[in-house]
Amino acid sequence: RGLMEVWTNGSNATVLVYGATGAGKTHTMVGDANEPGIMVRAMADLFAAVEAQSHEKEFTTVLTYLEVYNETIRDLLIPNGPPLPLRTSAKGDVVHGLSQHHPRSAEEVLELVRAGNLNRSVSPTAANEQSSRSHAVMQVTIQQRDRTAGLRTAVNTGKLSLIDLAGSERACHTENRGNRMKEGANINKSLLALGNCINALCQQGSAQKPYVPYRNSKLTRLLKDSLGGNCRTVMVATVSASSLCYEDSLNTLKYADRAKNIRSAIKRNTLNVNVHVHNYKNIIQSLRAEVTGLREKLQKLEAENGQLRSARPQPPCVRNEDNSAWSKDLSRVIEKLQGVADERNSLQKAGLELDSRIRLDNLRLDKRHLYIRTWSDAQPSTASTPQAMKGVNSEIAVLKHNIKENELKKERLQQRIAKQGEILVHELSQAHVSFPSFPARDLLTLHEKNFELSLQSGLHQTACQ
Repeated sequence: RGLMEVWTNGSNATVLVYGATGAGKTHTMVGDANEPGIMVRAMADLFAAVEAQSHEKEFTTVLTYLEVYNETIRDLLIPNGPPLPLRTSAKGDVVHGLSQHHPRSAEEVLELVRAGNLNRSVSPTAANEQSSRSHAVMQVTIQQRDRTAGLRTAVNTGKLSLIDLAGSERACHTENRGNRMKEGANINKSLLALGNCINALCQQGSAQKPYVPYRNSKLTRLLKDSLGGNCRTVMVATVSASSLCYEDSLNTLKYADRAKNIRSAIKRNTLNVNVHVHNYKNIIQSLRAEVTGLREKLQKLEAENGQLRSARPQPPCVRNEDNSAWSKDLSRVIEKLQGVADERNSLQKAGLELDSRIRLDNLRLDKRHLYIRTWSDAQPSTASTPQAMKGVNSEIAVLKHNIKENELKKERLQQRIAKQGEILVHELSQAHVSFPSFPARDLLTLHEKNFELSLQSGLHQTACQ
């Protein structure tokens, strides 16, 4: 769970399971219908986080699932697919031809994992009836960006790698022959290469940095970023409770102890994208969709406000001079509170209008900068500046001046809003002290909720305009 926040915020994370054959690695990573494994639980947490931030962010999820079998890479989500080449590019080692899927729920991920596991190489041995004969790697890449459209968009990209390593084997325990013997040798070879990489990475802090042999195995090439790059990695060491596996369990713990000494630097993968002019239509459509959503929220708030007003209790009948004086005092207090709340609401609306002007001026400023940049790229360096471009430069100066003035006005408004909020809180606390009994207390509470609903309704109405 600690990796979820790192991953969804635009950093890389890896979970790999290591241990001897039959120690429960695949069950830990995949699980079953009654006890889901790490893969399914991680995806459930992911889509819960996406749902919680869906009103502010837009998310794109890409899932791939492959296996490394006898130093050959296969796509587990394509039955009987051909071997895939591992190529080196500017982005690192990339599997060419690997299928990409876009799940929208944890249930879809579970179906993909089940389909992939049916295509995975599994064979019985003397040590394990369902022994995985390959290393399985599932990678989920998530991109997030602000839902509010603009000419510049910050895209955060995080990659989660979930790796189910095949178990290390001893031929005397598994009693393998033929192809099973060859598979076990390739498994141990790739795990040995992984161990050599871990040993070299543990010595990175020394004066003489050793060479890290990533290219000795396709598994280590795939795990290069997970081990020594921009990634936060968790290794799950699985051990067996059987005394027959004592040596394997001890070696597993030593393996994990070495791995925890690796140090990596984590940074966020953020890419600032400039929106092309041709995409302005899409920006307008997204803004219209956002306005529609805000109007729906406004209608909902107005309905709740109407229900609250209809359920407001009426003051008791005035039968004597004491009740009449009490009612007049309470009415005066409520009128005073209403005045403070109305002033705060008007200040909030004015602040939103200023914020809208600032955003509009920034959008106009970006368009003019883009116009100048396009003109500069198309003209030689010795060309003189035409009168039209001088006019654009003067418009830029005016826009910057307006933005600066509006920001100063907004800052002063925020100070006044904070002051009015403090006054309202103080007056409400004094009113509760002055009228502690029923029904005055409940009437004040209803008015307090009414103030907040009126403020939210006004803010949404201003935003929709």
